[in-house]
Amino acid sequence: MRWLALLLICASPYAMAQVYSARDFAPHLPETLLDMLQLLPGVSLSGASEQRRIQVSGTPSGQTRLLIDGVAMTDEDGSGQSLAAQIPAAAVASIELNADHPDALSLGSAIIRVRLHDANSTPPGGELRQRITGPDDGAVALRWNSRRQQLQLMHSGSRFDDQQTLFSSHQRWNWQQTDFNARWLLLDAEQPMPTGSSYPQQSYRLQLHLQRPFADLQLNSRLTYSHYHRDSVGEHNNQQWLWQTGLQRTTGEHRWRWQLQWQHEERQLQHATYDYRLRSHSAGMTLADNWQLSRDWQIDLGYRLQTYQHDLQRQSAQDEEQQVSDTHWLPYLHLRHTYDEHNQLHWQLGQYSQHPSARQRLASDDTLLGNASLGAEVLNRMQLSWHHQGDTRQQWQLRWLRQTWHNSLVAERTEAGRLQPQNSDEVQQLQGYEWQWQDQYYLHQQSWRLSTSVGFYRWRGRLSLDNPTTRTTTFSQARAALVNIVTAQLRWAADWQWQSRSRDHSVLTQVADAPAGYRLGLSASWLPKPQWHINARLGYHRPGLMSQTANKVGQYDWHFGLRFRW
Repeated sequence: MRWLALLLICASPYAMAQVYSARDFAPHLPETLLDMLQLLPGVSLSGASEQRRIQVSGTPSGQTRLLIDGVAMTDEDGSGQSLAAQIPAAAVASIELNADHPDALSLGSAIIRVRLHDANSTPPGGELRQRITGPDDGAVALRWNSRRQQLQLMHSGSRFDDQQTLFSSHQRWNWQQTDFNARWLLLDAEQPMPTGSSYPQQSYRLQLHLQRPFADLQLNSRLTYSHYHRDSVGEHNNQQWLWQTGLQRTTGEHRWRWQLQWQHEERQLQHATYDYRLRSHSAGMTLADNWQLSRDWQIDLGYRLQTYQHDLQRQSAQDEEQQVSDTHWLPYLHLRHTYDEHNQLHWQLGQYSQHPSARQRLASDDTLLGNASLGAEVLNRMQLSWHHQGDTRQQWQLRWLRQTWHNSLVAERTEAGRLQPQNSDEVQQLQGYEWQWQDQYYLHQQSWRLSTSVGFYRWRGRLSLDNPTTRTTTFSQARAALVNIVTAQLRWAADWQWQSRSRDHSVLTQVADAPAGYRLGLSASWLPKPQWHINARLGYHRPGLMSQTANKVGQYDWHFGLRFRW
């Protein structure tokens, strides 16, 4: 039995936080949302360089959901992960790593919540950014913000998306104590393929949000329409309607929350020889209560009801219609004990369910055969953590976690030699130990910030019904970062990351493992005047870790940027 050793030295200046603002990432000059995620504790990458997947604390990427402004952008599998490299870092206001407060639809056990800049997060005025990453590569970003409206337009060319464009707008109104918000987001890019070619894909959505207080009661309601189009190995068209509403009330020592969600999604895959249509209906309800039991004890209790129905229509050589439905009752608990003003103990227990992706139901390539009858995986997650806050800026955290998958998906080889996903009675298990630490020093009247974390993980399970052998796989990675604020106008930062060969256990096909590699970089920022910001970054990278610029793996990468505000 081998243990998965994961050494994480976090590159974020504020490693202990759960919500990371854009300022936390600024010293390291990330270019995309994916670069920002790599700077967070516990986040790692899997898969080949053309198809990156995001894992949190060793959890397979199938359990990761990337929510943009509260909703996952529609993409090939519905997780939103494939769009992370297409969102410029300049558009991101904050990132939250939060698996402890799941949504009513039980999206997954590892939820990453990303909030884009809007009229509330940036000051009134304009901003223009220009970045050069090579002779023929670069990016430009323009943002304008009034007190009630914001527009963002960003365009770039890079190694992973030859051309990518983001346009977003936000408009807000207030009428009789009711806040109305309308958001529009468009992503248009060329997605690379393992063959070296690329294909166009487009994702856009419209959000309408209402918020109104009633004495000690708060109402939130949101309606979202999303659409995704891709033209590669057949034509993909996905559209989704999502309605969310919730009530929150604080009475005495209780803070209870009620949330209801309904989702309708339709996915279509058209090819010369087949036409697949998958219609999904999901509904979920969450009841949660936060209760201060005593001065030292606090508890969060919640219960979620989730039900879904999938209807699949296949029009090919043999027409077929299938329907699958199920209902899950999923509890969760979070208990906190405060020993003193410096130390806290947290114990969390929750259950989640994960639907198979549309690709696992509809796949029609030469490797994977779809299975419309797949049931949802059920995941039990437990973690115990100790938090310490020192008298100064020193903080550390020690955490143990354990996850077990039931009804897990494995691959079974058909008579024709293709792989087909099946639900298995085999239980898959992940255990992990994590340690995080950060501190801030003052040396020669300059601020120095350093943060570290360490983790040990083990994954154990079976990937195929054809092979009864239980496997244990390992990988390791390390990060380090240092930020030095020399003066109010000048600062520099250094970061280093290393990762061994890794495998994503939520991928059933025989895809290549992510190779081992490392990356290091040095960044500098200078503000000669309040309106001007000049920055530069120099780095070196080897296979396995995504480069921040368009240079090839195994070479130096660099970029130079300017920012002007008015």
